[in-house]
Amino acid sequence: MPRTSRARAQEPAPPAELPPASLAALDAYLTQVESVRRRSPLTVRNYRSDLTHYLSHIAARGVEHDAAGRTDVRGYLARLRDEELADASIRRRAATVRGFYRWLDAEGVPLRNKPGDSILRLRYPKVGRRL
Repeated sequence: MPRTSRARAQEPAPPAELPPASLAALDAYLTQVESVRRRSPLTVRNYRSDLTHYLSHIAARGVEHDAAGRTDVRGYLARLRDEELADASIRRRAATVRGFYRWLDAEGVPLRNKPGDSILRLRYPKVGRRL
């Protein structure tokens, strides 16, 4: 059965409270995306939604945004797959998260993840091919 982005068996958990540092980083990133990279308001809205969902996921697990690693993102992507989100939506969220961390790195924010667990080396989930 193909995955759909709207077919969920259970209600999603309420989002966790985002730490102030995560909110500040998210707002700075979205400001840069909107004003410097000149992305459309709908793109910025989707980035905000995707990143808020991800940051809530790691905050609920007690992980700060600058200490998260690839294993944290993989856990998040596995959760999305368990929620039966469409493969294309999972790839989009993975790309959004990776873009956020690439921006943090370019801005000189020290990332405190475990050695060898860099989100910057995150690979996107494979997409199944149709015949």
